[in-house]
Amino acid sequence: MKNKLIPQLLIASIILLLSSCNNNAEEPLTQTPVSNFSGKIARDWMEIVRKTVKIENKNPPQASRIYGYNGLALYESLITGMPQNKSLSGQINGYTNLMDAPNYEVDYPLIANEVL
Repeated sequence: MKNKLIPQLLIASIILLLSSCNNNAEEPLTQTPVSNFSGKIARDWMEIVRKTVKIENKNPPQASRIYGYNGLALYESLITGMPQNKSLSGQINGYTNLMDAPNYEVDYPLIANEVL
């Protein structure tokens, strides 16, 4: 099992390395605002989270932590499409934003789906 995983990890690493190489020192693109997209993906995922919290009978502190982490992850992943908003980096203990503005067009519905 371990020997089969090594070639796959090596290939994935090479693909990631090659795709991250960017010789263009361009300014970040102006992104299509998040407000141009439907919030259905986020609503659907948050409904799944709500049902999961209810089914697993989480107590209020656990539930609020789950909702908070999901909300923060979604907000921060979409921040480049909300030019009027700012990251919460530095405002939450221990949280620093590791993302730079991308220099390519971003598919915000895909990002929201993947994050949640």
